Amino acid sequence: MRTAPLVTGWLDLNLFGVDEHEKKRCSITSVSSPSASTLKVVWSSNSAASTYLLDFRVVNSTSIAPVVVSMSRYSTQRLVQGLRPGRTYEVTFKAFQYYNILCSDKQIAMTVPATSQITLSKAISSTSISFEWSSVFGADRYFLIVEEFFSSPPQRYNQSFTTLGGQVDGLTPSTTYNCYVYSSNSAGLGARSGIRTITTLVQPPTGVTLVSTGKSTARVTWNPVSKVLLYQVTVTDSDPSIAPVIRNTSSTTMDISNLEPCSTYTVGVSSVNVFLVAGEASNVIHNTSNINPVTTVSVDYSCSSGMVTVTWGLVFGANSYRATAVDGNGTALSCTSDSTSCQITMLKCGEKYQVKVTAISDDCESTSNTSMLFDTVPCAPAELQTYRECSSNVIIFSWQPTNNTYYYVATAVDNTGRVVECRTADNTCYFTNTGCGQSYTYNVYAVSTCNSEVSPPKFVRTSPCPPTNVRTSADCQSEVLITSWDTAAGALSYFVEAQGNTGEIYNCSSFSNSCAVAGVPCGEHLSVWIVATDDDCSSNKVLGEVAETVPCTPTNVSALVDCSHDSARVNWTQSMGAVFYIAIAQHEDGAVRSCSAMGTNCLIEGLSCGQNYTASVIGTNMKCNSTASEQVNIMTAPCPPTNVEAFRDCAANHALIVWQNHQPTGSYIATIEDQSGGRLNCTSNTTNNCKIFHLPCGKTYSVTVTYNDGNCPSTSAPISMDSVPCIPQDVRTSVACSTGELTVAWNISVPTENYTTIISSGAGESLRCNSTDTQCTLGGLACGSSYMVTVSAVHGTCLSQRSTEVTVHTVPCAPTNVTATQICGQNSADVTWVASLGAINYTAVAVSGGGHRSECSTNDTSCSLHGLQCGEVYTIGVAAVDDSCSSQQSQTFSLHTVPCPPSNLSSQLNCTAGTAQLSWSPSPNAVTYAVQARGAVGGILSCNSSSPGCLLSDLICGQEYNIVVSASDGSCTSPFSAPLRQDPAPCAPMNVSTNLLCDTNILMVSWNPAAMPLNYSATAMPLAGDVSPVTCHTEDTECSLSGLQCGQTYNVLVRASYGSCSGPYSAVQTVQTAPCAPQSLAGTTACGTHSLLASWNASLGATSYTTTVTGPNGFSETCSSPSLTCSVTGLQCASQYSIAVTSQGSHCSSSPSQTVLMTGPCDPTNVTGVLQCGSNTATVSWDAAAGAVAYTVLAQEDGSQHYTSCRSSATSCQLSQLNCGTVYNLTVLAEDATCNSTGDTSTALMTAPCPPSIQSSTLICGTNSTSLSWTPVADATGYTATATDATGHMVSCSSATTTCELTGLVCSETYTAAVVARGSQCDSAPGSSINITTSECEIE
Repeated sequence: MRTAPLVTGWLDLNLFGVDEHEKKRCSITSVSSPSASTLKVVWSSNSAASTYLLDFRVVNSTSIAPVVVSMSRYSTQRLVQGLRPGRTYEVTFKAFQYYNILCSDKQIAMTVPATSQITLSKAISSTSISFEWSSVFGADRYFLIVEEFFSSPPQRYNQSFTTLGGQVDGLTPSTTYNCYVYSSNSAGLGARSGIRTITTLVQPPTGVTLVSTGKSTARVTWNPVSKVLLYQVTVTDSDPSIAPVIRNTSSTTMDISNLEPCSTYTVGVSSVNVFLVAGEASNVIHNTSNINPVTTVSVDYSCSSGMVTVTWGLVFGANSYRATAVDGNGTALSCTSDSTSCQITMLKCGEKYQVKVTAISDDCESTSNTSMLFDTVPCAPAELQTYRECSSNVIIFSWQPTNNTYYYVATAVDNTGRVVECRTADNTCYFTNTGCGQSYTYNVYAVSTCNSEVSPPKFVRTSPCPPTNVRTSADCQSEVLITSWDTAAGALSYFVEAQGNTGEIYNCSSFSNSCAVAGVPCGEHLSVWIVATDDDCSSNKVLGEVAETVPCTPTNVSALVDCSHDSARVNWTQSMGAVFYIAIAQHEDGAVRSCSAMGTNCLIEGLSCGQNYTASVIGTNMKCNSTASEQVNIMTAPCPPTNVEAFRDCAANHALIVWQNHQPTGSYIATIEDQSGGRLNCTSNTTNNCKIFHLPCGKTYSVTVTYNDGNCPSTSAPISMDSVPCIPQDVRTSVACSTGELTVAWNISVPTENYTTIISSGAGESLRCNSTDTQCTLGGLACGSSYMVTVSAVHGTCLSQRSTEVTVHTVPCAPTNVTATQICGQNSADVTWVASLGAINYTAVAVSGGGHRSECSTNDTSCSLHGLQCGEVYTIGVAAVDDSCSSQQSQTFSLHTVPCPPSNLSSQLNCTAGTAQLSWSPSPNAVTYAVQARGAVGGILSCNSSSPGCLLSDLICGQEYNIVVSASDGSCTSPFSAPLRQDPAPCAPMNVSTNLLCDTNILMVSWNPAAMPLNYSATAMPLAGDVSPVTCHTEDTECSLSGLQCGQTYNVLVRASYGSCSGPYSAVQTVQTAPCAPQSLAGTTACGTHSLLASWNASLGATSYTTTVTGPNGFSETCSSPSLTCSVTGLQCASQYSIAVTSQGSHCSSSPSQTVLMTGPCDPTNVTGVLQCGSNTATVSWDAAAGAVAYTVLAQEDGSQHYTSCRSSATSCQLSQLNCGTVYNLTVLAEDATCNSTGDTSTALMTAPCPPSIQSSTLICGTNSTSLSWTPVADATGYTATATDATGHMVSCSSATTTCELTGLVCSETYTAAVVARGSQCDSAPGSSINITTSECEIE
């Protein structure tokens, strides 16, 4: 069996037909975070992949393990769980084919943060709630949502925070809100927190007013707040050390006592909610028995005395006044007065004082809120500082800033008395133009309303001035430099330094204004500096003039004649210090010639030829000269020939050269040379002339004669000579076609002074033209003729031969008798003329007034012009043409072409009359116009006019017309114009119908369609004058009219329009809209009756009304009536009922008007009364009643109309001042903001019996007893009599009747006796007491 080969290390993907591009394609298309612990990854599919892998790693963390998941090749998304909230992950996506990675992609993604929870929520006012919430990792923002609990749709407030707390304002008072928070980051929102439900506090009362009722009492009142049972009043003294007084009340008024005189109180009234939490307060300010404050205060500060006079207005009741000035540090100064002014002294400089005045009476002070500010004189600036640098002319003068200062004035005075002033708002002055070598005195003062004193002086000395007029000179005979200068201000000594180019430095110093520098060599250039110094500073180095020593003597002098007969070049070696050299040559007779140069040679000219000279050289620096160099000898070359002349023979074409100064020995050569370098010569050894033959024409020669003695040639000065002129070449002719002039041109011939042109026709005299230029122009030639032309050149008396003849032809003559005839319908015309001389062809040209051009060419005497434009006047001319020119145009002929088709055809349609007023632009050359209008279904209408317009009548509505117009000049007629499509005049719409949608008051209007597409407008016209009409527009056969007002009658009309033309209105349709909804719907409940009454105002268009009342447990009652009220009974207590009322019209009902009504509270249950024994009070309690916010207990005496009551917002209250021995019927009424409950629930309460009154007491002799009797008491169950003596000994007896016997009395004592009646719950108070004195004790 054969085995497959083992493949290791890699797998050839191409075996599976995988595209190379597909192997590389991996792409994460999106990564999102649906929750805090998940990421959803979506990727693009890879057909080559066998599996996918996702790797999630927290960025910048090595302690959190990665999350890795794998997916099948068919998946393209995955929701991965188990991730950390608020973390940034690097998401790596890999596509595998088996064990090989095909491709990968990475993205950075973030999970949303975990859920934050609200940790604190508190209503801090009727419109604001404060929150705190927990921090979560990864959140960079928190969104707080506050939404109303009971509204639909809920009013929502959304705010974002970066902190862990915040406050939401602008809420509705006494409103319950659901509150929650979202954490957020760049990945999105975290989960919603738990909901906190919070109710805002009750809004404060309005109309809070406070009236003083006495010197220390006041009464505050306010308007009631709906559903508020308790108010909190806070009285706060302006003195923060006194605690505020807080009291609660259920009424809308409170009396305040114990107010201190001359005090300011803030009285605030807050509403208290059902949880006894007070909201924010409405505050009023109350002042007790204040003396009025001072209202006007003025100050007058004296700069010179430094005190301020304070003046104020009188205050009624004030005995005296105290003026207090307080500076910025709180230090106070004051003065007192019983008049209206006083003076405050010892004020500090540079302070801002605030002045207030206190009015003082016997028991009160009143400090005015009115104050005045004033500034005292600025202090003199101190801590003066100056700063200077030796190298600068700037002195910086500074000082400590002062208060109450507008600006500062600093002055600098130099030792000449010159004053420089600096004004600045800063505390520094920069004196930039200080003079050198000066002593300055600086001081400064501050400027305000008053100026400060001047500061102490500050002294500064500036650097010495630089020396000026520095001069250095050298003695031309010595090696000493003398430097001098002008004295510098502030300088004590000077130092001079000189440096040349040898590297040596030379110097000298001096206390005067000059010094000498010795030992300086010749030929030196030196830079010289000088510095002035004092004890501290030196001036800048001043560069003086350049110093130069005497130049050194030139050496190595030599002279070179180089066969020159009048000059010699002298050479030498450059010498130090010399900038200029002079070479001198001296003849034996004493004559001297010289030359000068800045280099090392120069040419001495003006020497005599064939002479001997001695030469020497001196150097100079323009101030001093060097000594002369050694001498050398010079011998000049022999003299050249003179007076050279050249004579030209034009006929023989040779030149004779003649000269003078002929020498008996040596040889002479005469040479002529043209500009190109060509030479001819002749030689003579015996005579002073020679000839040169065969001269080329047109040359200018330079003529010289050279003498050679065997050593040096000597050439004369050149002279000039011209040869015979050459024949003009390339003769050219041209004829100006426009003028007939002949221009002859040729190439230049040299040497030439002018040219002669001869023009011959072979008959008659030749014409001549002379010119100094290379062309000549001649007129007056006959048209259609031929001429022969030649040209000759002239130079002096020499004339060249004539040029080759050239034949020229003149311009053809113009044609005559030109005529033209128009051909109708073909835009062309035939032109004819008489033939002309010299013509080969002819061209006829027609040009219109608008510039249009048409032409035709022929070798005959007629041709046709085509393409002529309509409505034009053409000017026609004909020109004759030969091979090179056209003749002048013939006399012209005018031709009027056929009129153009009229343009800009327009129509003004009169839809009512069925006519169309047509107009068009006039056509030039037109005499009459004809109009045709063809209907879409046949039939032709027409009209004619001699002007650009006419009226078409008898147009049929609904029919479209094509209208054209043509123009005629009487012989030819133009084509028709571009057709104008005349829109049809619409007919009135037919079969108009209406359909009112009752719920929206939208009226649907429809009609029959027309045969052509039209625009329609439907209009509803109200019959009422104060209502606006409503219109809709459409291209269809129906449209809806919206915005109709309820309860109105409208007439509906429809009209069609086509373009700008509107047809007649359709027949009128009358429509009644749905009635208006009832207005001002209100519901009232009759307290304690379980019924309500709904009422409303009448509605337009209504004939009757339907009222529906719905409530809990499926309750629903309906009543219909034309009246404006409806009563419903059988309602439940403390329940909410919805009232909806609709209006009925003839066809429609209105939308309902709705309101909500809450019925009165239910009656409390389980009412019980408990007596408080020993007092005249009882506690009544009950179970809470639905809808109640407070309760009132009524206690009615049995059989009487006398009531006792108490009120509470809890489920119990205490009745006081009850009568003894009385049966009370207890009724608890529950109340809300508007109603009480029915009071059907009641119970009875028996109070304690009344105290019995003792009627008599009888001592029973011999028994230590006494018999008591008393009046009977109703509802008493028994009696107890008690007697007590002064020692506290007490005896008692009980009885069910009105008598009993007290036994055990002590003899000789006085007892106080009283009787108590016993009741079912409580005993009575002891009755009135009597004294019982027992018998005296027996003496044993």
